[in-house]
Amino acid sequence: MTDDTVTETKPEQETPAEQPQDAPPPEPPAGWDPYSPPPARPAPAGWDPYSPPARVAPAGWDPYSPPQARPAPAGWDPYSPPPAPAGWDPYSPPPAATPAPTGWDPYSSPPSGAAQQQPNGHNGASAGGGWVNGRAVTHLFSTAGSPGVWVAVHGIGWKRLSPASESGHSHLTLLALLAKNYRLPVSYHEDERGQIDQLVV
Repeated sequence: MTDDTVTETKPEQETPAEQPQDAPPPEPPAGWDPYSPPPARPAPAGWDPYSPPARVAPAGWDPYSPPQARPAPAGWDPYSPPPAPAGWDPYSPPPAATPAPTGWDPYSSPPSGAAQQQPNGHNGASAGGGWVNGRAVTHLFSTAGSPGVWVAVHGIGWKRLSPASESGHSHLTLLALLAKNYRLPVSYHEDERGQIDQLVV
Protein backbone atom coordinates (compact mmCIF):
# COMPACT_ATOMS: atom_id res chain seq x y z
CA MET A 1 0.00 0.00 0.00
CA THR A 2 1.40 3.33 -1.07
CA ASP A 3 0.83 6.64 0.55
CA ASP A 4 -0.58 9.28 -1.79
CA THR A 5 1.11 12.56 -1.40
CA VAL A 6 -1.21 15.56 -1.53
CA THR A 7 0.44 18.74 -2.46
CA GLU A 8 -1.47 21.87 -1.58
CA THR A 9 -0.77 24.82 -3.81
CA LYS A 10 -1.80 28.24 -2.64
CA PRO A 11 -3.45 30.49 -5.25
CA GLU A 12 -1.40 33.32 -6.36
CA GLN A 13 -2.47 36.58 -4.85
CA GLU A 14 -3.59 39.12 -7.43
CA THR A 15 -1.58 42.23 -7.36
CA PRO A 16 -3.61 45.40 -7.74
CA ALA A 17 -3.05 47.21 -11.00
CA GLU A 18 -1.24 50.39 -10.68
CA GLN A 19 -3.64 53.34 -11.02
CA PRO A 20 -2.41 56.40 -12.85
CA GLN A 21 -1.85 59.38 -10.69
CA ASP A 22 -4.29 62.32 -11.03
CA ALA A 23 -3.02 65.04 -13.32
CA PRO A 24 -2.58 68.39 -11.63
CA PRO A 25 -5.26 71.06 -12.38
CA PRO A 26 -4.42 73.63 -15.01
CA GLU A 27 -3.02 76.83 -13.79
CA PRO A 28 -5.38 79.83 -13.91
CA PRO A 29 -4.55 82.61 -16.32
CA ALA A 30 -2.46 85.42 -15.05
CA GLY A 31 -4.45 88.00 -13.07
CA TRP A 32 -7.60 85.86 -12.90
CA ASP A 33 -9.81 86.21 -9.84
CA PRO A 34 -12.73 83.79 -9.45
CA TYR A 35 -14.69 86.30 -7.34
CA SER A 36 -14.47 89.28 -9.66
CA PRO A 37 -17.04 89.75 -12.54
CA PRO A 38 -15.81 89.43 -16.09
CA PRO A 39 -14.70 92.64 -17.72
CA ALA A 40 -17.57 94.57 -19.34
CA ARG A 41 -17.56 95.71 -22.90
CA PRO A 42 -16.71 99.32 -23.33
CA ALA A 43 -19.84 101.53 -23.49
CA PRO A 44 -20.34 103.63 -26.62
CA ALA A 45 -19.36 107.23 -26.44
CA GLY A 46 -21.97 109.39 -24.73
CA TRP A 47 -24.09 106.44 -23.60
CA ASP A 48 -26.10 106.80 -20.40
CA PRO A 49 -27.84 103.68 -19.03
CA TYR A 50 -30.52 105.81 -17.34
CA SER A 51 -31.58 107.87 -20.34
CA PRO A 52 -34.09 106.53 -22.94
CA PRO A 53 -32.82 105.82 -26.43
CA ALA A 54 -32.99 108.68 -28.84
CA ARG A 55 -35.73 108.52 -31.45
CA VAL A 56 -35.72 110.46 -34.59
CA ALA A 57 -39.15 112.06 -35.12
CA PRO A 58 -40.36 112.67 -38.68
CA ALA A 59 -39.93 116.13 -40.04
CA GLY A 60 -42.65 118.51 -38.90
CA TRP A 61 -44.16 116.03 -36.45
CA ASP A 62 -45.80 117.38 -33.30
CA PRO A 63 -46.93 114.83 -30.68
CA TYR A 64 -49.59 117.24 -29.34
CA SER A 65 -51.28 118.13 -32.63
CA PRO A 66 -54.13 115.96 -34.03
CA PRO A 67 -53.56 114.04 -37.24
CA GLN A 68 -54.47 115.68 -40.48
CA ALA A 69 -58.09 115.10 -41.52
CA ARG A 70 -58.93 113.69 -44.90
CA PRO A 71 -60.23 116.22 -47.39
CA ALA A 72 -64.04 116.30 -47.60
CA PRO A 73 -65.62 115.58 -50.98
CA ALA A 74 -66.55 118.55 -53.13
CA GLY A 75 -69.92 120.07 -52.19
CA TRP A 76 -70.33 118.03 -49.02
CA ASP A 77 -72.03 119.67 -46.04
CA PRO A 78 -72.18 117.69 -42.77
CA TYR A 79 -75.28 119.65 -41.63
CA SER A 80 -77.43 119.21 -44.73
CA PRO A 81 -79.74 116.17 -45.09
CA PRO A 82 -79.24 113.74 -47.93
CA PRO A 83 -81.26 114.39 -51.07
CA ALA A 84 -84.76 112.89 -51.07
CA PRO A 85 -85.84 110.53 -53.86
CA ALA A 86 -87.85 111.95 -56.73
CA GLY A 87 -91.52 112.40 -55.93
CA TRP A 88 -91.13 111.74 -52.22
CA ASP A 89 -93.29 113.73 -49.79
CA PRO A 90 -92.54 113.30 -46.07
CA TYR A 91 -96.09 114.39 -45.11
CA SER A 92 -98.04 112.02 -47.36
CA PRO A 93 -98.92 108.53 -46.08
CA PRO A 94 -97.37 105.56 -47.83
CA PRO A 95 -99.51 103.84 -50.44
CA ALA A 96 -101.73 101.10 -49.07
CA ALA A 97 -100.67 97.59 -49.97
CA THR A 98 -104.23 96.32 -50.36
CA PRO A 99 -107.31 98.53 -50.67
CA ALA A 100 -109.87 98.35 -47.88
CA PRO A 101 -113.09 96.47 -48.69
CA THR A 102 -116.09 98.51 -49.78
CA GLY A 103 -118.10 99.85 -46.85
CA TRP A 104 -115.48 98.93 -44.29
CA ASP A 105 -115.32 101.10 -41.17
CA PRO A 106 -112.40 100.45 -38.79
CA TYR A 107 -114.36 101.92 -35.86
CA SER A 108 -117.54 99.86 -36.20
CA SER A 109 -118.07 96.62 -34.33
CA PRO A 110 -117.90 93.31 -36.19
CA PRO A 111 -121.15 91.69 -37.24
CA SER A 112 -122.93 89.78 -34.53
CA GLY A 113 -122.51 86.03 -34.53
CA ALA A 114 -126.27 85.61 -34.33
CA ALA A 115 -126.75 87.15 -37.79
CA GLN A 116 -123.61 85.75 -39.45
CA GLN A 117 -124.40 82.90 -41.82
CA GLN A 118 -122.04 79.93 -41.74
CA PRO A 119 -120.94 77.75 -44.69
CA ASN A 120 -123.06 74.85 -43.47
CA GLY A 121 -126.21 76.93 -43.65
CA HIS A 122 -126.64 77.36 -39.88
CA ASN A 123 -125.90 80.56 -38.06
CA GLY A 124 -123.62 80.72 -35.05
CA ALA A 125 -126.34 81.13 -32.44
CA SER A 126 -128.11 78.16 -31.06
CA ALA A 127 -131.86 78.26 -31.09
CA GLY A 128 -133.01 79.90 -27.87
CA GLY A 129 -129.49 79.84 -26.36
CA GLY A 130 -127.60 76.88 -24.98
CA TRP A 131 -124.14 75.36 -24.61
CA VAL A 132 -121.56 75.08 -27.40
CA ASN A 133 -118.62 72.75 -26.70
CA GLY A 134 -115.16 72.14 -28.14
CA ARG A 135 -114.53 75.51 -29.78
CA ALA A 136 -111.45 77.75 -30.04
CA VAL A 137 -111.14 81.52 -29.60
CA THR A 138 -109.00 82.99 -32.40
CA HIS A 139 -109.43 86.78 -32.04
CA LEU A 140 -110.73 89.44 -29.65
CA PHE A 141 -112.17 92.81 -30.68
CA SER A 142 -113.23 95.92 -28.78
CA THR A 143 -113.90 99.54 -29.68
CA ALA A 144 -115.05 102.70 -27.90
CA GLY A 145 -117.64 103.47 -30.56
CA SER A 146 -119.70 100.42 -29.65
CA PRO A 147 -118.85 99.37 -26.08
CA GLY A 148 -118.28 95.69 -25.55
CA VAL A 149 -115.90 92.87 -26.35
CA TRP A 150 -116.35 90.42 -29.21
CA VAL A 151 -114.57 87.10 -29.60
CA ALA A 152 -114.08 85.21 -32.84
CA VAL A 153 -115.06 81.55 -32.35
CA HIS A 154 -113.52 79.22 -34.88
CA GLY A 155 -116.14 77.76 -37.18
CA ILE A 156 -118.93 79.98 -35.86
CA GLY A 157 -117.99 83.67 -36.11
CA TRP A 158 -118.01 86.74 -33.87
CA LYS A 159 -119.76 86.46 -30.53
CA ARG A 160 -120.26 89.28 -28.07
CA LEU A 161 -119.49 88.78 -24.40
CA SER A 162 -122.52 89.60 -22.35
CA PRO A 163 -122.16 92.99 -20.57
CA ALA A 164 -124.95 92.20 -18.09
CA SER A 165 -122.49 92.24 -15.17
CA GLU A 166 -119.44 94.50 -15.07
CA SER A 167 -117.38 92.13 -12.91
CA GLY A 168 -118.56 89.11 -14.87
CA HIS A 169 -117.73 90.85 -18.14
CA SER A 170 -114.14 91.38 -17.00
CA HIS A 171 -113.85 87.72 -16.03
CA LEU A 172 -115.23 86.58 -19.38
CA THR A 173 -112.72 88.80 -21.19
CA LEU A 174 -109.85 87.41 -19.10
CA LEU A 175 -110.88 83.81 -19.79
CA ALA A 176 -111.26 84.48 -23.53
CA LEU A 177 -107.82 86.07 -23.68
CA LEU A 178 -106.33 83.13 -21.78
CA ALA A 179 -107.93 80.66 -24.17
CA LYS A 180 -106.65 82.59 -27.21
CA ASN A 181 -103.06 82.97 -26.01
CA TYR A 182 -102.67 79.33 -24.89
CA ARG A 183 -104.92 77.84 -27.62
CA LEU A 184 -107.20 76.12 -25.13
CA PRO A 185 -110.56 74.62 -26.12
CA VAL A 186 -113.57 76.43 -24.68
CA SER A 187 -117.21 75.71 -23.96
CA TYR A 188 -119.60 78.65 -23.71
CA HIS A 189 -123.28 79.30 -23.03
CA GLU A 190 -125.38 81.73 -25.06
CA ASP A 191 -128.28 83.67 -23.67
CA GLU A 192 -131.50 84.38 -25.54
CA ARG A 193 -129.82 87.28 -27.40
CA GLY A 194 -126.95 85.11 -28.67
CA GLN A 195 -124.35 86.65 -26.33
CA ILE A 196 -121.88 84.60 -24.29
CA ASP A 197 -122.78 84.78 -20.61
CA GLN A 198 -120.80 81.74 -19.41
CA LEU A 199 -117.36 80.55 -20.50
CA VAL A 200 -115.50 77.42 -19.49
CA VAL A 201 -111.80 77.04 -20.44
